[in-house]
Amino acid sequence: MNNQLFSLNLTVTIQAPFLVQGSEPAGIGLDAVVQRNTDKQPIIPGTLLVGKIKEVWKANAFTVEAAKWFGAQAENPNEHNFDPKPGHLVETDLTLTTKLGNASNSIVHRVSLDAHTGSAKPGHLLMIEQPWAVGELVTFEGQWFIIDTKTEAEKLAKLLEQTIAWIGQLGAQASVGFGKITDVKVSANAKVQATKPTRQNRIYYRMTSPFPVLVPKVGGAYDNLFEGSEVVPGAAIKAALAMTMNATNNNLATATNATNNKLLRAFIGNGFDDVTCSHAFPIKGFATANKTEKQVAQLVRHSQLPLSIVKVTTEPKDSKESLDTFYDVAHLDQPHLIDDDIPVFQIDWKDAHWDKLKSLAPALADGAIKRHLRVRTKMKDGTSEEKALFSHESVSADFGWYGFIDVSNVKTDVATQVQDTLANTVLYLGKLKTPVNFEVLNEPATTWKQAWTNPSALDALAVGSTVTVSLNTEALLNPLEEITNDNAGSLEVSYKNYWSSVSNTALELSHFFAEQHLAGGVFAANYRQKSLEQYRPWFVTKAGSTFVLRVKNADGLRLLKQWALTGLPISQAVKDYYGKGWQENPYGPENGYGEILINPELGLKKLSPQQCEVIEEFKAEGA
Repeated sequence: MNNQLFSLNLTVTIQAPFLVQGSEPAGIGLDAVVQRNTDKQPIIPGTLLVGKIKEVWKANAFTVEAAKWFGAQAENPNEHNFDPKPGHLVETDLTLTTKLGNASNSIVHRVSLDAHTGSAKPGHLLMIEQPWAVGELVTFEGQWFIIDTKTEAEKLAKLLEQTIAWIGQLGAQASVGFGKITDVKVSANAKVQATKPTRQNRIYYRMTSPFPVLVPKVGGAYDNLFEGSEVVPGAAIKAALAMTMNATNNNLATATNATNNKLLRAFIGNGFDDVTCSHAFPIKGFATANKTEKQVAQLVRHSQLPLSIVKVTTEPKDSKESLDTFYDVAHLDQPHLIDDDIPVFQIDWKDAHWDKLKSLAPALADGAIKRHLRVRTKMKDGTSEEKALFSHESVSADFGWYGFIDVSNVKTDVATQVQDTLANTVLYLGKLKTPVNFEVLNEPATTWKQAWTNPSALDALAVGSTVTVSLNTEALLNPLEEITNDNAGSLEVSYKNYWSSVSNTALELSHFFAEQHLAGGVFAANYRQKSLEQYRPWFVTKAGSTFVLRVKNADGLRLLKQWALTGLPISQAVKDYYGKGWQENPYGPENGYGEILINPELGLKKLSPQQCEVIEEFKAEGA
């Protein structure tokens, strides 16, 4: 018997004063502010409730329930059989539903006492924000989600209701009467099965969620800060689909066993690896306050700016202000001066330059993305653990994300289950296990728009011509062993080898504009690449990297049209060096990597030959 999706509706009423301290900067004079969401509404973090529930269950030996619903730590985190056990329950924040009264600007004063004398400490007066009057009853509501049977859902709802009521008080300053819980209601409600969309081999969608999403950016600056990426990787979407389908098919409990990890996809056959999930790009730049379906249909999927875009600054004689102009120099195969000035590449741009370009290229514009920083700490035996503070910055997209899922290369039963799953809420996206909804676009030709692409550009390609290929997502094109510090030309040779090998010499690299970074880290070294003799960080080419290719025969044209749909393939050299399976090498096109734009059209001013002057040589300043 298959499980079904349930929402657990939680209503918690608390008597003020009440404080869950927020991490955002307080107003002048305030020492503690109430925690709020991106809409400035006071909340009870779902993680706070989970922590208190786990304390009660641990004290009452409900260990089985805690491990099932909230997960458990890996048993051997320092060994190759690392076995994380995620919980089945998806918790979200509870939001204030009581209207704020006249006490919205009130402040409660507290003072720290000396533990030895019992008297007030000098200078330790605390000013605490309280948006409600003392004794006022305030109600918070929220939804948690599980995929299970009706019996289990109702059992969990009753257990949660009893546990939260048992907690008694919630939040900070509980020892002096803050946060008294006066009423708790938890009910389990089955989510209605949505109408299944028309069968498609390529499923274009708009992904939305009322909850924030957290998929950390690769290569963050700090170990204890998880900065959310605006672009949701296809691998994260694919993982959420797999876990949701496993839970629906009653396999989630066994799928976390490392010795039987093939069960993760066993119920739909081995073909799930061949499902392609693109990255989901935020819809930006065309947002309005009134979100009607007509307006949403005009929104455009964001694209990554090609690295061949440069800035040139000129000083008009009749103006005191300099003039910034942007050009695409992809067609220039060697360094040039433009209007007698050195072009500035994006690595050296300032915020003002990006703002200027956004006014010219609407798909780059901001305004639909919100970020929310939350500071947390690891708990141990009911108290905060020393030196275990961490924070995360989650992302919300007002108008959602665009992406696609391709099931044209998988079995019919696999494709059917994928599409059926998309008809309902999908759980477990990213680190917050965010529930997301997929609006399948049954007429993608009119509702799907990719910025800077022109479908007719593919038809205009011809043998003997040059074509510009820009990465819209990161790609793994080079084995690290081909890149050496003592050979400045090794990178160009490696890129030439890639394009020649994957096209069987039908395409030849002319020149390129590219950036790279190393990815991997401890997890990759210890668990992903355990079959390798030594750790090999992935040498990843960044999104926006641009390659200019010569089309040598008809096969080159055919492959470019194919890759425009499927993404760039992984070369045999990369497979030999890193491995070909997703366990060792996550950068395959089936996970959304290697997506390309062909001859992208940004609508920028065209360069004339008269503006360009070849730079014959470079000389160091002062030489």
